[in-house]
Amino acid sequence: MSAFRPLSYQQCQMLDLWLHSYGVLLNHRTRHRFTDVLPVARLFNRVHPGRVNLSRYVARNSVTLKAVNWRIFSARVLKKMNMELTPSDEDKLARGEEWVQDALLYQLMMTVVQRVHFGQDLASEQSF
Repeated sequence: MSAFRPLSYQQCQMLDLWLHSYGVLLNHRTRHRFTDVLPVARLFNRVHPGRVNLSRYVARNSVTLKAVNWRIFSARVLKKMNMELTPSDEDKLARGEEWVQDALLYQLMMTVVQRVHFGQDLASEQSF
Protein backbone atom coordinates (compact mmCIF):
# COMPACT_ATOMS: atom_id res chain seq x y z
CA MET A 1 0.00 0.00 0.00
CA SER A 2 1.36 3.36 -0.99
CA ALA A 3 1.99 6.03 1.62
CA PHE A 4 1.52 8.69 -1.04
CA ARG A 5 -1.66 10.68 -1.43
CA PRO A 6 -2.54 13.73 -3.50
CA LEU A 7 -1.52 16.99 -1.86
CA SER A 8 -3.91 19.71 -0.81
CA TYR A 9 -3.72 23.15 -2.38
CA GLN A 10 -1.86 24.54 0.65
CA GLN A 11 0.64 21.69 0.60
CA CYS A 12 1.26 22.30 -3.12
CA GLN A 13 1.87 25.99 -2.47
CA MET A 14 4.25 25.18 0.38
CA LEU A 15 6.10 22.69 -1.84
CA ASP A 16 6.42 25.23 -4.67
CA LEU A 17 7.92 27.82 -2.30
CA TRP A 18 10.32 25.30 -0.82
CA LEU A 19 11.45 24.07 -4.25
CA HIS A 20 11.90 27.67 -5.38
CA SER A 21 14.40 28.11 -2.52
CA TYR A 22 16.45 25.35 -4.21
CA GLY A 23 16.07 26.94 -7.64
CA VAL A 24 13.50 24.42 -8.89
CA LEU A 25 10.37 25.61 -10.69
CA LEU A 26 7.82 22.84 -11.18
CA ASN A 27 6.62 23.26 -14.73
CA HIS A 28 6.02 20.84 -17.58
CA ARG A 29 9.71 20.63 -18.51
CA THR A 30 10.89 20.06 -14.93
CA ARG A 31 8.20 17.45 -14.32
CA HIS A 32 9.30 15.63 -17.47
CA ARG A 33 12.93 15.65 -16.26
CA PHE A 34 11.80 14.37 -12.84
CA THR A 35 10.39 11.20 -14.43
CA ASP A 36 13.98 9.95 -14.29
CA VAL A 37 15.61 9.49 -10.92
CA LEU A 38 18.87 11.34 -11.68
CA PRO A 39 17.53 14.94 -11.36
CA VAL A 40 15.59 13.94 -8.24
CA ALA A 41 18.71 12.26 -6.80
CA ARG A 42 20.65 15.48 -7.41
CA LEU A 43 17.97 17.42 -5.50
CA PHE A 44 18.08 14.86 -2.66
CA ASN A 45 21.86 15.26 -2.59
CA ARG A 46 21.54 19.04 -2.30
CA VAL A 47 19.02 18.73 0.51
CA HIS A 48 20.81 15.88 2.34
CA PRO A 49 24.48 16.11 1.26
CA GLY A 50 26.30 12.80 1.06
CA ARG A 51 23.14 10.68 1.27
CA VAL A 52 23.04 9.87 -2.46
CA ASN A 53 25.88 8.36 -4.49
CA LEU A 54 25.13 9.98 -7.86
CA SER A 55 27.56 7.73 -9.72
CA ARG A 56 25.09 4.85 -9.34
CA TYR A 57 22.45 6.47 -11.53
CA VAL A 58 22.49 6.91 -15.29
CA ALA A 59 19.99 9.05 -17.17
CA ARG A 60 17.37 6.91 -18.89
CA ASN A 61 14.82 7.59 -21.62
CA SER A 62 12.47 4.60 -21.65
CA VAL A 63 9.76 4.22 -19.02
CA THR A 64 10.93 0.69 -18.22
CA LEU A 65 14.52 1.74 -17.53
CA LYS A 66 13.35 4.78 -15.56
CA ALA A 67 11.28 2.45 -13.37
CA VAL A 68 14.39 0.32 -12.79
CA ASN A 69 16.28 3.45 -11.72
CA TRP A 70 13.44 4.31 -9.32
CA ARG A 71 13.59 0.79 -7.82
CA ILE A 72 17.33 1.17 -7.20
CA PHE A 73 16.86 4.65 -5.72
CA SER A 74 14.05 3.40 -3.50
CA ALA A 75 16.13 0.51 -2.18
CA ARG A 76 19.36 2.48 -1.66
CA VAL A 77 18.18 5.90 -0.55
CA LEU A 78 14.48 6.15 0.18
CA LYS A 79 14.31 3.01 2.32
CA LYS A 80 16.96 4.48 4.64
CA MET A 81 14.86 7.65 4.92
CA ASN A 82 11.68 5.68 5.63
CA MET A 83 10.22 6.82 2.30
CA GLU A 84 10.33 3.53 0.38
CA LEU A 85 8.30 3.33 -2.83
CA THR A 86 5.94 0.58 -3.87
CA PRO A 87 6.42 -0.92 -7.35
CA SER A 88 3.25 0.90 -8.40
CA ASP A 89 4.69 4.25 -7.20
CA GLU A 90 7.94 3.56 -9.05
CA ASP A 91 6.02 3.00 -12.28
CA LYS A 92 3.91 6.11 -11.72
CA LEU A 93 7.04 8.20 -11.16
CA ALA A 94 8.61 6.78 -14.32
CA ARG A 95 5.46 7.67 -16.28
CA GLY A 96 5.39 11.17 -14.77
CA GLU A 97 2.18 11.21 -12.77
CA GLU A 98 2.20 14.65 -11.19
CA TRP A 99 0.60 13.89 -7.86
CA VAL A 100 3.13 11.12 -7.10
CA GLN A 101 6.04 13.42 -7.96
CA ASP A 102 4.53 16.10 -5.74
CA ALA A 103 4.01 13.63 -2.89
CA LEU A 104 7.61 12.39 -3.05
CA LEU A 105 9.02 15.91 -3.13
CA TYR A 106 6.69 16.92 -0.31
CA GLN A 107 8.01 14.06 1.82
CA LEU A 108 11.55 15.23 1.07
CA MET A 109 10.56 18.73 2.16
CA MET A 110 9.07 17.36 5.37
CA THR A 111 12.36 15.62 6.24
CA VAL A 112 14.02 19.04 6.17
CA VAL A 113 11.24 20.64 8.21
CA GLN A 114 11.43 17.86 10.81
CA ARG A 115 15.22 18.16 10.96
CA VAL A 116 14.95 21.92 11.53
CA HIS A 117 12.31 21.51 14.26
CA PHE A 118 14.33 18.74 15.91
CA GLY A 119 17.40 21.00 15.91
CA GLN A 120 15.39 23.83 17.45
CA ASP A 121 14.02 21.49 20.12
CA LEU A 122 17.56 20.38 21.01
CA ALA A 123 18.76 23.98 21.17
CA SER A 124 15.91 25.02 23.46
CA GLU A 125 16.54 22.04 25.77
CA GLN A 126 20.25 22.84 25.98
CA SER A 127 19.56 26.46 26.88
CA PHE A 128 17.86 25.45 30.15
